[in-house]
Amino acid sequence: MVDLDLAAKDSDIDFDDLDRPVPLEFKLAFSPSICMASLPLGSVASCESQELSALPDRDILELSRGVSCGSTWTPVANLPTVRHGLSSTQFHPGAVARGVSPNLLLHSFGALLQNGVRRRNDQQLSQELKQENLDMFISHSWTVGRWRKFIVMALYFNGQQAAIISLLVQVVSFTAVVTGVLPVVATDATDVGISPWCFLFGSLAFWLSVLLYHELMLLCHWKTKMAFFDTVCIDQSDEEKKREGIEAITAYLCRSERLFVVLSEVYLQRIWTVFEMAAFLAVNHSQCDDSEEVLPRGDVTSVGSRVIVQPAALALLIPACFLFQMSRPVGDYARYTLQNAERADGTQDVRAMALAGVLIFLAVLMIAYLVMIIKAWGQMRAQLAHQVDTFSFASAKCHHEPDRQEISIAVKYLAERIGLVGSEDTLRQAHQALESHARQMVWPAMADALSPAGIPPCDAWLIAVPVIAVALDDIAMATIFSTGLHVTLTSLIAHAAVALNFPIVIALVSISSCRPKRGRAYECFATILCVAATCCFLSTRGLMNAWLLDLAQGHGILRLDAILSVILVIQVLVLWCCYGSGIWHLRRCCCRGTR
Repeated sequence: MVDLDLAAKDSDIDFDDLDRPVPLEFKLAFSPSICMASLPLGSVASCESQELSALPDRDILELSRGVSCGSTWTPVANLPTVRHGLSSTQFHPGAVARGVSPNLLLHSFGALLQNGVRRRNDQQLSQELKQENLDMFISHSWTVGRWRKFIVMALYFNGQQAAIISLLVQVVSFTAVVTGVLPVVATDATDVGISPWCFLFGSLAFWLSVLLYHELMLLCHWKTKMAFFDTVCIDQSDEEKKREGIEAITAYLCRSERLFVVLSEVYLQRIWTVFEMAAFLAVNHSQCDDSEEVLPRGDVTSVGSRVIVQPAALALLIPACFLFQMSRPVGDYARYTLQNAERADGTQDVRAMALAGVLIFLAVLMIAYLVMIIKAWGQMRAQLAHQVDTFSFASAKCHHEPDRQEISIAVKYLAERIGLVGSEDTLRQAHQALESHARQMVWPAMADALSPAGIPPCDAWLIAVPVIAVALDDIAMATIFSTGLHVTLTSLIAHAAVALNFPIVIALVSISSCRPKRGRAYECFATILCVAATCCFLSTRGLMNAWLLDLAQGHGILRLDAILSVILVIQVLVLWCCYGSGIWHLRRCCCRGTR
């Protein structure tokens, strides 16, 4: 995470050959004559005088194997000092803990999130903390592009406010349409026209708020959360201060209330991000006091609930949901054209049918695009589960090899502090113990942060924002041409049931796609099946409109009310299971019933 040189070659530690003698070059690396200027950038080793006996002999043998690179031995200076650096949950005496506002990270569309830019003055944007506590530690991989990272973080930090603002704008637009302030748009798709204003103004308000709400916060100097972000909180202009900042990463993790994870397909393959999550889950920061005592391992719920997971896939999924709802009038026009393609003489209007076919094809393409995004995220979740079961510090990718040895020592020290291993155990044993402990906690923490549908609960209702806007437009039209209060209330329930279909489809496709990727033929068939099922689910809108037409004519009002009420209750339960804690409660009830 810390090093930005993405061109560096990845390599792995091999701990198998432990009987190999310590090379002379490695012993010389601990000589006090080695100065700080000879250290590679990003190394957290110091040039203070340290004794080689600070580590057990067997650990030195393992490290001697770990720093091998082909036939050339790379000196690593004073690795034992890391026990007082990256391993420590306390800041160095005299060190200044710093934090940065997420609003600054999002400023200028995430300019600070751009990788590959060698900036020297970003540290001036951070603030000195009066108390050594942060609201969150932002853990991310620099392989994720700036725009994906910006959209994901903006959706989290601005999404709730944007949704509220959008809903308020939608209600105002709905009132304006019903009262006649905003006109109904005439169209050939319906006899009475359509109201696009709730969706149009609501979507515009939502995305303007997502992209710019943090700028308003900065202009008004409103108090906000403080977070750790590597390139801003660590001074990049001075190598000594940079080293001290990197050494303090474990202390920052210990003093952070939340771990904010920008989850990508490579997150659990990078040694820095793996270390950050493993260290955060292993060290209970609520007990990191001056005595450096931590809570014992094992409470997944208390620690896992402090992990915030924001999938990078949201940067595509949320905009795709808005685009899909924007294409809804295309489907309506195609359906109306197809229904009225017959001429007065009984022949079919070929041009009208061809136009309807093209429009339906475009609508199906939009559905296929949305399904493919959801399927890709589902398959990525399946890979993450496998990565959790197989990840190791030894095989994780590292762009700057000296960091691997530094993290190796820090892992040993952390494993000792939480009681996984003793001081006499080897690095390999410490790695295996902490990896096993992390596997028991990482996936439950992610699952708790994501929900069964694979979407964080805090982001689940962002999918519903464009659906609510479309429903309000339909309800506005039904209200204008309704024949009574009962008809209006029934129309409201009907459109609510239609609107809930969309997030249900998203959840079902996502859950069914959470599996390893298979052959091309199978994946093609699965995609076609998902697209067909999605089209069937979403076509209930046309059926619901037919029922509402019968309702307007006064047929079967009570029967329709009963059917809609049952459908609405079932939909709410399904949403509770897919996006909330419904499945957890059902499992608990089932377990109690079997006892």
